Amino acid sequence: MRRGDSARIFSDKKQKKIAQEVPGNCLGNEWKDYIFRIPGGNDKQGFLMKQGVLLPYRVRLPLADGHSCYRTRHAGERKHNPKIQRLVTPLRLQRRRHLHSLKRRRIEHQKEQKAEFEALLSKRVAEKKAKVAAIKAAHKTAA
Repeated sequence: MRRGDSARIFSDKKQKKIAQEVPGNCLGNEWKDYIFRIPGGNDKQGFLMKQGVLLPYRVRLPLADGHSCYRTRHAGERKHNPKIQRLVTPLRLQRRRHLHSLKRRRIEHQKEQKAEFEALLSKRVAEKKAKVAAIKAAHKTAA
């Protein structure tokens, strides 16, 4: 089979749908008595298309080795692990209350520190103004 022939053959297959039957004679004389059924594949964005998924939109299927239409993309591919749901127990609620109280204490402490700093800053600004006023008064009396 030449390069141009394969492009012509596979361009016809791109128009086919899942579960549609394709005669094998378009692949060459050695396949003329065969009929192939399209089991699935990937769309242009790489989403898996598989027969039996009866939804009008794309769905990410959690497939693993052994499933039909699954192929690894690269060596060492990660699998999607199921999320573990945490139980709400009295101990968990107590810990949450404790963490919230620590957070409230930390916020109150920061507010106190900010108020102390602003008081110190205003005191220093007032002292500086008084010092500048004393220097100006000394210059006026000297002159």
